[in-house]
Amino acid sequence: AGIVETVKELYHIPGLVPATTQSSKLDVDRHRRKLVEVVISPSSDMIGYSIRETNFRSRYGAAIIAVHRHGEHIKEKIGDIVVRVGDVFLLETDEHFIEHFSKHYTFALVSVVDGSTPNREDLLHMIIAGVTTVAFIVVTAGDWLDVLTMALICTFFMAFTGCMTMAQAGAAVSIPILLTIACSFTIGAG
Repeated sequence: AGIVETVKELYHIPGLVPATTQSSKLDVDRHRRKLVEVVISPSSDMIGYSIRETNFRSRYGAAIIAVHRHGEHIKEKIGDIVVRVGDVFLLETDEHFIEHFSKHYTFALVSVVDGSTPNREDLLHMIIAGVTTVAFIVVTAGDWLDVLTMALICTFFMAFTGCMTMAQAGAAVSIPILLTIACSFTIGAG
């Protein structure tokens, strides 16, 4: 798990991009990529072949970043590693990999590394997010719209412009915090 945490931390350093040639060949925007761990199943047709021979990246749309066998990191060149049952691959892939391959016969287990999606770093979307935040503050401070309505408008606007996905918006909602806020209104009114 040490290499997974290290790679995950590196993903969040601004301006740092993976130097692996396989990662650069992925046809996915960097901010839409995820780290995924897969375990090779006994029924996989890759067993006994080198990773290069399996055409893994073209078959699965994922770049192998690291391979572990029996808990040990294999330090050979990734393309030369011969696949065995139980090998654990750390992959860089798109957000749809889980949907497509979670029940695939090649993998005994498919697991997303939580928090592994890199932050978006393009200037246009940073400006849109900043302007949206300022608009939220101005409109709610001026009592032109209530906070909930403006928050919903800003959320949909940021999703529409591609600053975030609806899944990211949903994941950002914290039910315990919302309940605390609702209870504080009730206590304050009473």
